[in-house]
Amino acid sequence: MKRNDLTGRTFDLLYAEQYIGRNKYLCRCECGNTCEVFAENLRSGHTKSCGCIKHTNVTDRQFGKLTVLSEKTKTVSGRKRTFLICRCACDTVIEVRKDSVISGQTTSCGCVNKDRDIPQRMLETFIDGSQPIKIGAMTAANKSGIVGVNWDKSRQKWQASIRYKGKKYNLGRYDRLEDATKVRAKAEEVVKAHIENGITGEPVFPK
Repeated sequence: MKRNDLTGRTFDLLYAEQYIGRNKYLCRCECGNTCEVFAENLRSGHTKSCGCIKHTNVTDRQFGKLTVLSEKTKTVSGRKRTFLICRCACDTVIEVRKDSVISGQTTSCGCVNKDRDIPQRMLETFIDGSQPIKIGAMTAANKSGIVGVNWDKSRQKWQASIRYKGKKYNLGRYDRLEDATKVRAKAEEVVKAHIENGITGEPVFPK
């Protein structure tokens, strides 16, 4: 086997079956189709499938620093387009065009300077003219291991909170970490619903 041989390795939906020369591999996609792909496109993640991924629900898949939470279709300039609601590794939730994500143009919320599609990404991650939704990043002072849940030393309770469109919402203080964690998770679902359904009003978070 050559030192850089990719045969037998999996890249997203593609399994490299055979090297066919000219720096290309014969790959089998998860959907069953086969295709020829340049080695560099496999390594870089530029090619993730035989093309079927454009029409496949990619919820729960990871692309770079983005994890897909859900998909939605909406009409933009008279054309139907598919958008993804994604959580970045830094815990920012954004809405971005599916083709921009699966092509590798957008790999984070913008926290990675190497993003190549900055103008388009900045446009796509703004919701109703507001800044991207930041639902909280873990700080060094966090003792719970849960984003948005911190120990209130003065009150000896676990405090849950969430940020949405630049505003911080306090979700209450709890004796048990489990209770604070559940409330924080429910609040994230509210944020997700607001993004997916285009809700512009003030969110109501459960306590």
